[in-house]
Amino acid sequence: MSSVIRIPVIVGAALCGMIPRSALAQIGTTYHACYVPSVGALYFIKIAGLPLNCLDQTHVEVSWNDQGAPGPAGPPGPAGPQGHAGPQGQQGTAGSQGPTGLTGPAGPAGPAGPAGPTGATGAGGPAGQPGAPGAPGAQGPPGVSGYQILKSAIVTVAAGATSGDQFLHCPAGKSIIAGGVLVSSTLATVVWSYPEGTFGVGWRANVRAGATEGTQLITYAVCAVVQ
Repeated sequence: MSSVIRIPVIVGAALCGMIPRSALAQIGTTYHACYVPSVGALYFIKIAGLPLNCLDQTHVEVSWNDQGAPGPAGPPGPAGPQGHAGPQGQQGTAGSQGPTGLTGPAGPAGPAGPAGPTGATGAGGPAGQPGAPGAPGAQGPPGVSGYQILKSAIVTVAAGATSGDQFLHCPAGKSIIAGGVLVSSTLATVVWSYPEGTFGVGWRANVRAGATEGTQLITYAVCAVVQ
């Protein structure tokens, strides 16, 4: 024998009275059933021991809730007494800075302040234009002119010997202003070297060669017109 599943079929208003208590405990407040158009009947589904879906494609699944629609809002009740002030809450974080406002009008000028310290010296300005030539100055003291250097011929001195007087005479009208002697050996000795005459008319020199080495010498005289 084949087993037969018995499905409760409820018709019309007897729907709620036919639901078993165990079924109500399982489905809560939402009910699921299938409507059979051919006979106008309903049968429950999605209850323990019953099918989860309609048994035929022609059956229409329906559901409903046992909670009614909410009623209209009642009138507001009277205001209750004012409660006690609660504790002060923690200070919140500072908000972000808002945009800068418009610049206000300039205020009146304040009194003059004390003088500040002297500033550093500034950079020098550009050079000025040359001034006009000045008047000629007074004539200066007599100077030196006609500068001339005299040079003697080379004189060779044997080892241990002397050169004798070497004299250079300034030209007429000129006086000696400097002079000297030049030797080629470091062993040579200058015996004398000096200006000649009361008014310095020339230069006189004398050199002795070293005992082991001869030398050469040249005498110089610097002459000029001295006024």
